[in-house]
Amino acid sequence: MTQQELALDVPDGYSGAIYPQPVPSGLAGSLMHLLAHKGPPWLPDIEARLASAGPDLFAAAFSAGEPVAHAWLGSAQECPESGLIGHVYTMEEHRRRGLAGRLVTGLLEQFDLRGGRWAQLHTRNQAAARLYGRLGFRVIRVTGGHGSAVKRRVMLRGGEGQGVGEAYHQASGKWAVEPFERRHYPRLCMFLNAIPGENKLPALDIDCGAHCELRLLAARQGQECGQCRCSVLVDAANGRAHGLACRKGDSLGVYAPHVDEAVRDMLADRT
Repeated sequence: MTQQELALDVPDGYSGAIYPQPVPSGLAGSLMHLLAHKGPPWLPDIEARLASAGPDLFAAAFSAGEPVAHAWLGSAQECPESGLIGHVYTMEEHRRRGLAGRLVTGLLEQFDLRGGRWAQLHTRNQAAARLYGRLGFRVIRVTGGHGSAVKRRVMLRGGEGQGVGEAYHQASGKWAVEPFERRHYPRLCMFLNAIPGENKLPALDIDCGAHCELRLLAARQGQECGQCRCSVLVDAANGRAHGLACRKGDSLGVYAPHVDEAVRDMLADRT
């Protein structure tokens, strides 16, 4: 174990650790193999994060030296108070042994130590939602309930109860417009779900925010292919995202509900 790794308390017969970015290439390859079921557009983003420098953390449990469970915490140096838990997965033969709970708990402990305030995750798995509930998460958004057996839940840990939207959108009034990059992803998920509402950014097919993880990754891919250009409105004092704009050809979509018209125009003009 290197000095950067943090050992995790996991059940007998397993070992576990938390790894910062960048993850050693050998381990990164093993984690990519473990998560191969994710498919695009998730895998290119995971691969890039494993190889990049930054504040993201990867937790893994091992059996016989091979990773059998994984969880990820994404955040940003500019906004450590917002985090996103994702890619929580345990191989089927190692489930029901408490591995996922231990990995997520370890990540949340580090998140809190770094100044974390709001941690968010998305899940369709009801059993997983119960686990996250025991870890302090509550459901703030549900979609897929109209005749669909599978409901997608957005869950939040931390903040001031259901008033998180009001707390999150407190702003310094000092603004920056930045090109949408991988480091914006966790806080954009927080921003898009901090308050209720529908039809938030049709240009990216983002409605209530419950599917924003996938839609934002698709936007990143679109940028890399030259299909669109996206910009993020950031509070220059605390790094929180307060707006998102997307331009496709002559079409422009802007979602920035808590800023005045002049700031919205600045976001639009710089996208």
